Amino acid sequence: MIKVERIDTQSRAEVNRFISLPFRLYEGHPLWVPPIIMDIKTRLNREKHPFHEHSDVDFFMAEMDGEDVGRIAVIENKPYNQYHDKRQAQFYFFECIENFEVARALFDRAFEWAKERGLNQVVGPKGFGPLDGYGLLVEGYEFRPAMTMMNYNPPYYPEFVEKLGFRKEVDFVSCYLSAAKFRLPERVHRIAERAAKRSG
Repeated sequence: MIKVERIDTQSRAEVNRFISLPFRLYEGHPLWVPPIIMDIKTRLNREKHPFHEHSDVDFFMAEMDGEDVGRIAVIENKPYNQYHDKRQAQFYFFECIENFEVARALFDRAFEWAKERGLNQVVGPKGFGPLDGYGLLVEGYEFRPAMTMMNYNPPYYPEFVEKLGFRKEVDFVSCYLSAAKFRLPERVHRIAERAAKRSG
């Protein structure tokens, strides 16, 4: 049986459970870039992170047979909704084992949370702000994320969220430039040489 419960963000043990789940799920994965733990702890801290002053967020863990198997955050960004005249919830920090029923249980709880607040739409993954990273990786699983705002996830996540009724809103594209092939324009080299001569 799958149990989904809201974590108590004032409990160090529960916060650590929430934070540590992806470290277990991606253990040994050469392309996953772990988050900065202190950054995640700050986001969960309702007294330290300024987002909590104006908006609501809850964090949920899924447990099956006594083991943590998934997590999700559900967010109501009140200034965003007011500015855009929306009643939207966002999901973020979604992680789960490769088991659709776990994903369904987490999202059922997220949908229920949104409905309790009169919100009529759920979008995501979308964090507290634009620098948190948006969306799910759908191609390029063989590459490490190109920058800090790019999410990495297993290939089954997009399938799970589509089965739950989500649809793509927009594509974000990133790319790599090989250091061996990348060349600055000649003009940049000339300017750099002049600057170096001036500064001695």
